[in-house]
Formats: sequence, C-alpha cells, structure tokens
Amino acid sequence: MTPADLPSWKYRRRATFMVLYFGGFVLLYVLLSSDDRQVLDTVVLAVSGLMGAALSVYTGASAYQDVRLSRYRRDPYAYGPSMEEPYDPRF
Repeated sequence: MTPADLPSWKYRRRATFMVLYFGGFVLLYVLLSSDDRQVLDTVVLAVSGLMGAALSVYTGASAYQDVRLSRYRRDPYAYGPSMEEPYDPRF
C-alpha cells in the first residue's frame, strides 16, 4: 500500500469534530439547565468520556499511520548526504 492509496483524513476529522460539537452542546445544555439531577451528572460524565475517546482515537490513529507509513518515506540520513547538499566539514 502506497501513501497515495490511503483514505483521506477529511472524513475522520469531520466525525471527530461532530462528536466534539455534540459533546459541547450537551455540556452547555446541562450547564445552562436549572435541573440538578443525578442523571445529568451521569450524562456529563458519559459525554466527557465520549469526547476524550474521540480525541484519543483521532490522535492515536494519526500516530499509528505515521509510524506505519514511515517505511515509505526516504530517510535522508540512511544513504548519506545527497548530491544536492554541499558538504560541510563542521558537521
């Protein structure tokens, strides 16, 4: 699989932002509502967990993809200096 075959991050980013917007809306509703019920405490805890999980999966998937695709990137130091770069004896 080459980097050109990979799916776009557009849909993942859209899903993550939609989850965060939904969670923000629910938290704002609970904050502005005058009810002080135990059910709302559970809702806040669940929505906070959902938002944290969405961010964790989004960042974890990007890190995993970076590591997995690192074999397709050329390491500039693996083969020595390129011919375009002038030799600098200080380094």
